[in-house]
Amino acid sequence: MSSMPSSLDVRHCPRDPLTGALSRTCLDDVLQATLDAAQRERSRVTLCLLDVDHFKNINDAYGHRRGDEALREVAHRIQRELRSSDLMVRYGGDEFVLILPDSTHAQAVALAERLLARVQATPCPGVPPLRLSISVGVATYPDDADTAEALMECADQRHAQAKRQGRRRVVAEDVAVADSDRLPEPARLIERDTQLAAIHTFLSRLRRAGRGALLIAGAPGTGRSRLLTAGVAAALQQGYAILPLDGREPVPLAPGPGRLSVPWQELVSLPADEAEARLRRLAAEDGCHGLLIVFDGWDDLDPAARSWVKRLLAGAGPMPVGVMATAGGAASVPTAPFVARVVVDALSQEATRVWVRGTLLWDPPADFIVWLHRTTQGRPAAIRATLDRLVEQGVLRREPGNGWRLADGYAGAIRDGGTGPLVQQYPHNLPAALTEFVGRTAEVAQARSLILEHRLVTLTGPGGIGKTRLALEVAAAVRTDFPDGVWFVPLAPIQDTRLVPDTILAALGEQQPAGETALDYLKEKLQESRMLLVLDNLEQLPDAPALVADLLAASRHLRVLVTSRHRLNLPEEVVFAVPPLPVPRSGDGWSAARLTDFAATALFVARAQAVRPDFRVTDENAADIAALCARLDGLPLAIELAAARVDEFSPRDLLAQMDRRLAILDDGPRDLPARQRTLRGAIDWGYRLLSPTEQRFFRQFAVFVGGATLEAVSAVLGGGLGHGRPGQPPPADVVRSLYDKSLLLAAGGRRIGMLETIREYALELLAASGEEAAVRDRHAAYMLYLVEKAQPHLRGHDQMRWRSRLEAERDNIRAAMAWLIKRREMERAGRLAAALWIYWDSVGRTAELHRWLTAVIQERERLSDPVLAAVLHSLGSINWMLGNSDEAEDCFESALQLWRRLGNREREAAALNNLGLVAGRRGEYDRAEDYFRASLAMTRETGDAWAVAITLSNLGWAALERGDIVEAIDRLTEALAAQEAAGDRSGLALTMSNLGAATLQRGDYAAAAQHFEQSWALAHESRDERTAVLTLARRALLALIQGDLEASRRDCFEALARWQELGYKAEMVEGLQVLAGVAAALRKPEVAARLLGAVAAIRAATRSPGAASVHPEFRRLIESARASLSPTAWQAAWQAGQTASLPQLLDDVQRALGQE
Repeated sequence: MSSMPSSLDVRHCPRDPLTGALSRTCLDDVLQATLDAAQRERSRVTLCLLDVDHFKNINDAYGHRRGDEALREVAHRIQRELRSSDLMVRYGGDEFVLILPDSTHAQAVALAERLLARVQATPCPGVPPLRLSISVGVATYPDDADTAEALMECADQRHAQAKRQGRRRVVAEDVAVADSDRLPEPARLIERDTQLAAIHTFLSRLRRAGRGALLIAGAPGTGRSRLLTAGVAAALQQGYAILPLDGREPVPLAPGPGRLSVPWQELVSLPADEAEARLRRLAAEDGCHGLLIVFDGWDDLDPAARSWVKRLLAGAGPMPVGVMATAGGAASVPTAPFVARVVVDALSQEATRVWVRGTLLWDPPADFIVWLHRTTQGRPAAIRATLDRLVEQGVLRREPGNGWRLADGYAGAIRDGGTGPLVQQYPHNLPAALTEFVGRTAEVAQARSLILEHRLVTLTGPGGIGKTRLALEVAAAVRTDFPDGVWFVPLAPIQDTRLVPDTILAALGEQQPAGETALDYLKEKLQESRMLLVLDNLEQLPDAPALVADLLAASRHLRVLVTSRHRLNLPEEVVFAVPPLPVPRSGDGWSAARLTDFAATALFVARAQAVRPDFRVTDENAADIAALCARLDGLPLAIELAAARVDEFSPRDLLAQMDRRLAILDDGPRDLPARQRTLRGAIDWGYRLLSPTEQRFFRQFAVFVGGATLEAVSAVLGGGLGHGRPGQPPPADVVRSLYDKSLLLAAGGRRIGMLETIREYALELLAASGEEAAVRDRHAAYMLYLVEKAQPHLRGHDQMRWRSRLEAERDNIRAAMAWLIKRREMERAGRLAAALWIYWDSVGRTAELHRWLTAVIQERERLSDPVLAAVLHSLGSINWMLGNSDEAEDCFESALQLWRRLGNREREAAALNNLGLVAGRRGEYDRAEDYFRASLAMTRETGDAWAVAITLSNLGWAALERGDIVEAIDRLTEALAAQEAAGDRSGLALTMSNLGAATLQRGDYAAAAQHFEQSWALAHESRDERTAVLTLARRALLALIQGDLEASRRDCFEALARWQELGYKAEMVEGLQVLAGVAAALRKPEVAARLLGAVAAIRAATRSPGAASVHPEFRRLIESARASLSPTAWQAAWQAGQTASLPQLLDDVQRALGQE
């Protein structure tokens, strides 16, 4: 077998922290070394280039965290199929390179097909579960290429062919082009992110609503059919089965899971419920949870089929059923519980350029694009037809390997273009603009030149002048100048400079490894990166300049674009003061035509027409508009606020009221810049135009952090849930009015929010109004009401909905807790913390909750007995999680006495159960079982099904720890049934993990793997971080026993890193033990001894002796390692592990085991 040369040791190559693959920085060296070895040994090397299909859709629809989860899972599945000699490199984003030494072409193709099958085999766990697939290009040395560069190029071209052939496939040979004169289709949709996001929203909503329809509307030729195909891919990814019907054109569907082929004519003849039952059965056979009926052309569908679809939508079966169809602009709308419509517009000129570039594999001249866009009106079908016509006429000619070029005569007429195909992609996370960018052409050009010439540029100016929007435009303009990306980092919510490195890493899609600070890891990532960081809103962080200087010193290629209300005062800084928009000068004559020359008035008109589409500039109102923009000093936020009122006031009326309010501006604080006083006045003016009820809602809304639901607004600002105050309009009407006036905005998920600049102003008003204490009291009362209402639901069938709801309110809950503690209202603070602990702990916020509970318990004299008991119980649970067994026992004992005195049998049972957990961790198994049995008897008496299930599960855990595997499996199996009946998904995850551990001890590895897979999926679905990490460590043990050392090592390091973040000392023992087994298997006995010394130290600190039973293979590995050292050497290493700091120990182990 081919081996790596001694000059390159991959154990010291950097690794990607997300997936565990080798970093791209070592790809060239590793590939070249592998080829050199193959040349010496006259062997073959095969290279696979692969990526995850439609991965961008996952990030766009569910966020980068869900994308990271999916990418990590795909990487794990791939790595499990690789040999120890194979190498996996993260090439960038969702792309990976596999280097397979001593592998023939046929062997590599077989491996690639196995990878494809493994990735598709089961949905990726999480919320929602995702069906993923990969596309793979395969090339072999020396058959396909004899250099590293040529081999990569060959694999890349075959990978591109896999994408063009529909994805979800392996291409291992060069595809012969039947018609070389035919232009290819662009590989991806252009300028359709908003529509794709709407499709994902529809699919998610359909899962809850049960029935729904989505119409993809638009003018002919705009790409409705192409978007429908993308929608089908998104539905398959989310676990829907697809039933295509014959419309105007057949919907292209490659064979595979979820593609139903039953003719609709057979279904029409059946009763609706029988037809749905048959479809449900077919979908379930393919592992799908819902059905989507798709066709191209709603009005072109056969009338009988259309009637059948309507009947199906009117049903109420258990399976979600939806329709997705293209339609003309005036199509009839099917009847369903909800109907969504996505409109496909023509492409913009820039999107036309991108479309053409993807087709021609070349960036044509700008004036050719202008001509083409004007000629085709941006419709993809017309663009394609025009390009085909140019090919027929010989104006576009194919150059082998270089795409398509304009013929010399035509190119000379419009201007000669570039010399090579444009293939590089430039990563970024710039948010899509929701409105047109007006004016600022000179400022964009000037700022662009500055950031290309200098390493640090700060855009300064008062709030609302447009610093952020200008920075985004500049960043978009320089994207192609930064091969490692342009990254936007919004810092307005951050109040502590120490959190900035974490925020930047999040924007980059990165997370620091265990034992390394975010700042150190960030500087390491930036060291050789050629990227631009856009740090937005830095003024509230006084220590930020030092941080920026530190980052610049760490990376010679880094550029930083900052927005701030003041300069950073760094030597290398270049300051660009963002000016107001140009406004007409007084004394000039105004006309409608002349207003277009000024950016301020153009902005006013654009935003006014967004509110009132029929708004027009006339010679009669031109002077008023010009004067209004001049009085607003050309400040974009003030202009937009004014324009939002044109549906109520004419420009002349606005000007009259503005004139009266601007007199107050001159009396503003003298220590503020003039523009800031103007902006404050503009907001004040908008505020004073509100009715008294709107004014009250506006200033009081500032109490919400991160937005609010309408229910919360009604409770805190109105007269109660869903009701207005007597004689006042309903809260929903007031909120809608403020939203229409641009003072509130949509915050996602049916939530409403407030811009930070406006919220800051509203908070000042609230503080000055004398209402703040009362409003914050009502805010805290509502959050307490919500959390206590959620508490029982967190344990049953509806737990996922309530977990999501609490997660959306996390910042409001924190604000409420801070207020209650500040006011020393410990009774309510205790109730809030005690009700919150189940969810807050499960998502990894244990340390924060511990601080709250500790603050409350320090003033226990302020607590009633029921609240004191609940706080003690919650604090005991948190201490148990953190490994503080003595403190946990004291809390549970005290809570038990209080519950008994209060006569609360249900809570007494809970305390007994938790005392059993403490005893079990200490190895006092008989005592633990006594507690559990006493608790079980009480919970059965009280009829608490959730508690019965939990206690049964704990009895199984105790039997497992004691080594009675048969008893453990019996108890855990009984608990599974009880938890399934109670609807406790989080509890199911933990019990399933324990059952996997029990079957592993029994030697049933297939069953163990299945249990761990189910536990992992359930834990992600219920956002149970603790169980997810525990299962990861146990999965590592299974991999160790089965000889997959790489997978075991990778899972161990990931589990230990996450346990460190959570602060769960006691549970880290499982991961450390498995890692010791890995070290022993790799013949690193000193490392194994050090890890076992650390295990002993944690067990002593947490008073947890560990399970009585150990897997024989693990025991054999450790005994073999111990025998390979002298007793003195083993003891020395063991004692070194006992006294070492855990982060340092893990760093040492990573180096020793070859993972950075």
